[in-house]
Amino acid sequence: MANLSAKLDSVLSIDEIEKTGMPSQRSHQLIRQLVANHHRTSNPFLCVYIRGDKCSVNCMCSAPAIYAYFVVQILYGYIHIRLPTALIIAKIACWTTSEPIEGSDLNLFLTWLRDQLKVSGNEYLQSIARCLQMMLQNDRYRDVFVGIDGINTIVHVLSGRVNFQIQYQLCFCLWILTFNEPLATKMNKYNAIPVLADILSEAVKEKVTRMTLATFRNLIEKPTDAEIIRDNAITMVQCKVLKQLEILQQSGQKFDDVDIKEDIDFLTEKLLASVQDLSSFDEYATEVKSGRLEWSPVHSSDKFWRENASRLNEKNYELLKILVRLLETSKDPLVLSVASHDLGEYVRHYGRGKVVTENLGGKHLVMQLLTHEDPNVRYEALLCVQKLMVQKWYGISGETTRERHRTYERGYEVLEPVPRTVLDLPLIYCSFLCVKSKA
Repeated sequence: MANLSAKLDSVLSIDEIEKTGMPSQRSHQLIRQLVANHHRTSNPFLCVYIRGDKCSVNCMCSAPAIYAYFVVQILYGYIHIRLPTALIIAKIACWTTSEPIEGSDLNLFLTWLRDQLKVSGNEYLQSIARCLQMMLQNDRYRDVFVGIDGINTIVHVLSGRVNFQIQYQLCFCLWILTFNEPLATKMNKYNAIPVLADILSEAVKEKVTRMTLATFRNLIEKPTDAEIIRDNAITMVQCKVLKQLEILQQSGQKFDDVDIKEDIDFLTEKLLASVQDLSSFDEYATEVKSGRLEWSPVHSSDKFWRENASRLNEKNYELLKILVRLLETSKDPLVLSVASHDLGEYVRHYGRGKVVTENLGGKHLVMQLLTHEDPNVRYEALLCVQKLMVQKWYGISGETTRERHRTYERGYEVLEPVPRTVLDLPLIYCSFLCVKSKA
């Protein structure tokens, strides 16, 4: 192996490549020897040789089917050589000016990187992220990565507990993707803004702060659709980004990177402008889309629901479908409570709400929450079930009302909302307490 290394300067002559434009046949043979040795053990000379200059990388690319050979190694080779091989592929693919990785080789490599991100407790996550940092700098590779659910995978990893270095590297990947205008336009469909907002609020390293702010700025600057820009800005406000910007400004902290202050000023101006024209329904829609429901004033406003219940039908029931999905997927008791409440208010104020909710699977999901461990979730779910079972409502409006409400439907008289003391009782018995037969 030492003899093989000693021949690098003479056989793989950079001068020769620069003069002729192509490596010699002897160069091809030596590359093959070097690669063949890499098959058996991680070969440091390959990494050393691929220094990042045009000639060395193009020389490596000139060997026939070089990508296919390396991709086979990361998929089926010895475990201890897979990561070094991935780094070699990323360097060649990123720095080459003549032979980019394409087709099935590109799909297999990016899919392997994506799958490695999903491995729980992967001790090589930092190196995998480094490969992605290199690959995603090339725009031709970005669409392929997004097509295999790459953005969603990155966002999922960032939503968990990872160290600041991984946060920085994966935020870098999202940032570099946002330079592609179509990708910046649909970035928040993957719930990226709420996750990045959490990272910003907890960031202890300047480089993590810098990268999240730069990503937010691109999400405002790069899209060309005014509605997308507005939605992104409102989502940032909903996720407390504006508040965090104020904290950064008031802290008096001096940042080494001047771009941070410029990004803070830019984002503050844009987010304040978006708030000025924000209607109550816009605020509600943004909150629902963020998936972070809380007891903001609009949820308990009868006026809001009278005026806007039917708007949950817009865009093929987009907001209603999100509420139903939150009932199915969220683990947060607050989100489940608010979503159950909103679904009940939709049914109460929209004539066909009961039918639509049942068709979307909402009724079944709310029924399941009647046995939830959290009493607030059970309470809101039970009120929602009441509203789903009766079509005409004249007064059931909340837990604090002390008035006797009456409505007649199918021979029953509803007396008043169910008190909290009966929430642990079976549904049939609760229903018995709520109604009496109309004599």
